Amino acid sequence: MAVPAKQSCSAALRRYAPARDAPGRRPVPLREGDIHARPGSIQHGGPGQSSTGETRDGCVMERLDKGNSCNMQVDDRASPGAVAHRDLAELGDEDLLAIIQSLPVGSSRRAWVCEVLVARYRGLVHACANRYRKSPEPTEDLVQVGYVGLMKAINKFDPGIGHSLGAYAQPCITGEIKRYFRDKRWHAHIERPVQELLLEIRSASHQLAQQAGHPPGDADLAAYLGVTEDAIRDAWQANRLMQPYSLDAPLAGIDQSDLAKQVNPVAGFLLPDHMDESLEVFATDGRPLGELLHDAFSDAVAWEIAPGRTDVAPAAGPTEDPDISHHRVGWIAAGLVAADASARNGTPNRPETESALSAMLRAIDTTLWTVDPFGSLGSEHIAGLVGRPIAVVAARLSLDVYSDVTERAYADPALQAGRAAAYDALAALPFEVRLGEITRADDGLLGYFVDDDYTRFHLVDKVIAQEALPSGRQKGVLDPDSPNPTAPVAIDHPYVDDSGVLQIRPGQTVRLTLLMHPGGKVHLTSGILPRTNKALARDWVQPGLAVLAPSLRCGPLLIDADKVRLPKVASFPAEQLFTRRDTPTSWKDDPILAATQSALLPDTAAEVQEGWIRVAPNPPAPDAGTSG
Repeated sequence: MAVPAKQSCSAALRRYAPARDAPGRRPVPLREGDIHARPGSIQHGGPGQSSTGETRDGCVMERLDKGNSCNMQVDDRASPGAVAHRDLAELGDEDLLAIIQSLPVGSSRRAWVCEVLVARYRGLVHACANRYRKSPEPTEDLVQVGYVGLMKAINKFDPGIGHSLGAYAQPCITGEIKRYFRDKRWHAHIERPVQELLLEIRSASHQLAQQAGHPPGDADLAAYLGVTEDAIRDAWQANRLMQPYSLDAPLAGIDQSDLAKQVNPVAGFLLPDHMDESLEVFATDGRPLGELLHDAFSDAVAWEIAPGRTDVAPAAGPTEDPDISHHRVGWIAAGLVAADASARNGTPNRPETESALSAMLRAIDTTLWTVDPFGSLGSEHIAGLVGRPIAVVAARLSLDVYSDVTERAYADPALQAGRAAAYDALAALPFEVRLGEITRADDGLLGYFVDDDYTRFHLVDKVIAQEALPSGRQKGVLDPDSPNPTAPVAIDHPYVDDSGVLQIRPGQTVRLTLLMHPGGKVHLTSGILPRTNKALARDWVQPGLAVLAPSLRCGPLLIDADKVRLPKVASFPAEQLFTRRDTPTSWKDDPILAATQSALLPDTAAEVQEGWIRVAPNPPAPDAGTSG
């Protein structure tokens, strides 16, 4: 980009309109030869002279020649407008830099002038960023980093050194981009000298291997590079800090650039109802599958298929679904029922004990108090009326340790054998790993299952079990006779594992089923490696959440068999159904007519019915291309 030729400052300033003095200004001392922009009056001219130049939008410029003695007054209330950019663009780099150096850091006026220089050297930033266009980092990110380097050059440049701003800015921009690569590509912060030494070691290893015909040892590399053997060993150890572990959703890496080509790790959704102590289960697309609830007689945990569902038998269990994509949420439901039955040992629950479902719901509710529920998905989904939807996510956890036994040369074979034995011993050493972090509001992990064992629900932290509040019907805040409904009641059920950690060995892969807030993250902390986190893509959860709606059980109700008139759920869509069983194997759906205050006598005898109020499903789209 061509830099405009310098113009006379006085000529540039005379185009401004007269400005009026305004209160609220503070004097700022100026140096001779400086040029300044401000709202208000302007003084310029020769030594000992002062005159008022014309400004537009109340923005003026001041230049102090030798002999001038005046102060610039800054009006904090005035708006500069866009006129400053037009006239500042006609000034040269030295004049603009002089203005920048005279203005306080962080002021809006300093930012105006900086914008002119940034726009002038935009081409230089893009040229520096394009040198690394073949790197895995997006070019747009490198351009933004380059602008950071340009701003550092503008703030630090001294016009008195005799060089141009462009010659000074280019290495600053390139250095900032290189610094970004250094910090971005390393999971742990490694000192720059160690990183540079590691690059030299790799280059020297290649050269020495070609000369000697075998990989060089630490002593050979130290002698070749002129460093100590300890420095070589430290560099090799730092090399192992690069990506030694991964927390991956299975089969989710088919095409990381297109979410539509990925396999969705979300296996379904759970919707807890803490008032009725039930847990609704939904498929990935939001269709209801069934519900876990307490039996009315024995208080044991039972499974019921969703109202209106006809693709399975009425008495089908949670794992008897013909769709394989529903099996994981079915395993969770079956494991909870089995754990509750095992804890009861065939006897009804006693009032002083709680079921596995109650323990799980209390743990989820307590953990949700540490999560920002409106993080990134908002609250537009009607499922939030009953409880926060929970995503069921399939994941894998593995700890990979880089071994350099075959890449290094040893003068003594015993050293190589000893190093190999050390790696073998490391592979048998378990490391503790913690999933989730209750101290972070963006962490949405509520619990998890390990290695497909769905009879054991793992908590994020042991404090969850200790600080859980009572909940459910006639419990906690819903118990009017409780003297202290907010007193914690510890969770003590064999279904819940409150250790808060799991153990993993190098080279081991652990299968996980995560229960997490759809808009939250999962943080992984190992204690030996930098913390990492994973989050769900919005496209994975949004389609299912958009149609996910709870079914409200109601009854017994006295209804007209021909026209069902009931109060509609205000937060549900207008099309609502009253679903009930008309035979043991079939369902009947009746559209709900909004009840009014008018006393209407039915034409036929009223019936007592039990059923569910639910949202009417969307009609299927007609097949395209069909013909009669």
